[in-house]
Amino acid sequence: MRIGIVGFGNFGQFLAKTFVKHGHAVSATSRTDYTACANALGVSFTTDVNEFCRAQPDCVIFSTSIMSLDQVVSGIPLNTLIRENPRADDRQLFVDVLSVKIYPKEYLLRILPADRTDLLCTHPMLALRVERTPGKDCPWCMRKFGLPTSSLTSF
Repeated sequence: MRIGIVGFGNFGQFLAKTFVKHGHAVSATSRTDYTACANALGVSFTTDVNEFCRAQPDCVIFSTSIMSLDQVVSGIPLNTLIRENPRADDRQLFVDVLSVKIYPKEYLLRILPADRTDLLCTHPMLALRVERTPGKDCPWCMRKFGLPTSSLTSF
């Protein structure tokens, strides 16, 4: 799977490392230049959001701070990022990993085209410092929107 991460701070890097380890092709973009870190992790990185969008990843993860979500997403050319006419089995999945659920969910549902994308809102309940908690034995709650059934799950 081609996974794109928007926001490559501590948590974005943690996710990228995990996805690369499982064989996924990961690309990332961030306002800060993390090229050296991304190269060390085996991640394709660019600060050019247009270049990131042209790759049209299968899954796009928003890993920004809640305070910067509007500013970051408003700078993304969604018409370039989102596939024009995907097959039913080829819709892009957008994932929110922000810590607050109501606002990001409502905002992303408002701007993402429901006929071409799916949204998965998650709440990673990890320790405050990701580098001390590698994700093992930490619960992760999620809410699915636009997928066949909506349910709240924790694993």
